[in-house]
Amino acid sequence: MISDPFKPGTGILPRCFAGRDTLLKRIIAEADPLYQTKCGAPKGDIVIHGPQGSGKTALLRKVEDRLRKKAKSHDAKRKKKESHFVVKRWTPEIELQSLRKVINAVMPGGFWNDLLKRLSDAKKRGVDPVEFFNFKIFGVDLNAPEPPNLRSALMGSLEKGPFVVLIDNAQELKPRVASAFLSAGQQLRVEDHPFLLVLAGTDKLLATLDAIDATFCERSTLMSLGPLDEDDAKKVLESPLKRRHATVEGDAWPVLLHGRHDLYPHYVQEIGAEAIRQLNELEVKGNSTREITKSIAEKVVESLDKVKNSRLQDVRHASGKYIDRREQMEQLKSRNAELQESARDRGRQLADAQSEKSVLKSRLEDVVRKHRQKLADLKSRNAELQKSARDRGRQLADMNSRNNDIEEWLDQKKRQHPIKWRWLFGATTPQAIEGEQPRP
Repeated sequence: MISDPFKPGTGILPRCFAGRDTLLKRIIAEADPLYQTKCGAPKGDIVIHGPQGSGKTALLRKVEDRLRKKAKSHDAKRKKKESHFVVKRWTPEIELQSLRKVINAVMPGGFWNDLLKRLSDAKKRGVDPVEFFNFKIFGVDLNAPEPPNLRSALMGSLEKGPFVVLIDNAQELKPRVASAFLSAGQQLRVEDHPFLLVLAGTDKLLATLDAIDATFCERSTLMSLGPLDEDDAKKVLESPLKRRHATVEGDAWPVLLHGRHDLYPHYVQEIGAEAIRQLNELEVKGNSTREITKSIAEKVVESLDKVKNSRLQDVRHASGKYIDRREQMEQLKSRNAELQESARDRGRQLADAQSEKSVLKSRLEDVVRKHRQKLADLKSRNAELQKSARDRGRQLADMNSRNNDIEEWLDQKKRQHPIKWRWLFGATTPQAIEGEQPRP
C-alpha cells in the first residue's frame, strides 16, 4: 500500500510548494524593514485574497516559516542569544473571537507571570495595591484609567522587537476586532514602529475591509491568488509521487491537467489523493503497479467529476464569485476615477470662484477705504467749519458787548452834557440851543 502524501483542505504545507514562489518573495521583501539595524515600519500591510482552496493557509504557513528562519539567521549574524522577533499566526474562529482575547493574545510573553510574581512580592512586603499599580510592565501602564487597548498591548511587545501578525480566514473577523487591528496598525505605522499585519481571506475580505476603512486597501499591498499553471501543478503532483516510487505515464498528464481552469492547489491535491487511492485499489486486487497510466488518470478524473464534494463545489463557485467581484471592483474603480476627476473639476471651479471672490473683495475694500477717507475728510472739514463758526460767534458776541458799552457811555455823556449833546446832534448854534429854536 502507498501512503498518501496529499492532504487537501488541511492547510498542511504540501511536499512541493510550487506556483507561489513569486508571491512568497514579495511578502518577505515587504517585511525587510523589520530586519534592519534600526528597524522601522514597512510601507504598508499585506492583504492576500483568493477563492477557497487557492492555498492561502499554506502560503501563510510558509511565510511564517520563512520569517522565523530569517529572524534566526539575522540574530545569529548579530550574535544575539535571544530572539525578540515575534511572529503570530491566528484564525478568527479560535484566537480572535473577541477583542479581549485579542489583547490577551498580543500581550508580551511573560506579562501575566511577571504581573502575578510582582503581586505576590508586593503582598509579602505589605505594599498597598494602589501604589503597586503605579508602574508599567513591558510598556503596559497598569495605572491607566481604561483597560489596555490593542495598540498599548502591541506597544508592549514592540518594546522587545518587531511584531508580525498573520491572520488566516480574515473575512470571518468580527467588525470590532478588525477595526481595532486596522486602527492600531495605522497608528503604529505613523509612529514608525516595526509592526506588520498580513490578512488572508476570500473575496469577502475586501468588502469587509472597505466597510471598516475605505482607504485601507489603497494603503496596503494587495496580492491575488489564482489557479496554478500546468507546469506548477505537475511539480506539485510529481515530487511526492516520486518519493513513493510512483510515476505518471506521459499520456496521463494531459488527461489529469490539460485544459483545466480550476487547478487551484486544493484541487491538485485532490487529484494526487485520488490517484493514490486508485493505485491502492489496484494493489488490493492484485495489481501492484505504481505507474499512473492514461486509463487510471481517466478514472481519477471521472471519480472527481462524479463525486463533486461540497468543498470542490465551494471552490468553483467561489472562483466565479471572485471573478465577478473583481469585475465589480474594476467598475467601482472606474466610477471612482470619474468621481475623483469630477471632484477635481469642481475643486478647480471652486478655486477660481474663490480667486474671483478675493479679487472682488479686494476691490470692494479699496472702494470702502476711499469712501471712508472721504468721510473722514468731510468730518474734519465740518469740524473746522464748526470751530470757525464758534469763533465768529464769539467775535459777534464781543462786538455786541462793545456796542452796548458804547451806548451806555453815550447815554451817560448825554445826561452829563445835554446842551452839548443837543448841539452836536440837534441844533446848529449854541444860541439856537439856548433859545430852543429848531434848525431851519
